[in-house]
Amino acid sequence: MALVLLYAVFSNLTNFIQVRIRKKLQVKGQLQANGKKDLTISGEIAAAISMALHLHFAQIHDFENTVLTIKKVQRTYSPWSSKIYGLRTIPMK
Repeated sequence: MALVLLYAVFSNLTNFIQVRIRKKLQVKGQLQANGKKDLTISGEIAAAISMALHLHFAQIHDFENTVLTIKKVQRTYSPWSSKIYGLRTIPMK
């Protein structure tokens, strides 16, 4: 049931957004009441917008300074980190 509801929401989302945009344009007087102005965006325009946004947000990360701090911690002997316990003897044939 949830999948059907999500399908209905996503399939009608663009229609809902276009209706809201048409109402805003009618209030501003930029669109006639019976105007059939196409408000869809082509794939090329959507790709250009998404690439511009990607490049814009990628530039923000170029100016970040990274400070790495490595501290040597003195610990007591632990058999978990000892390599000699990992060695095996050669099995007899």
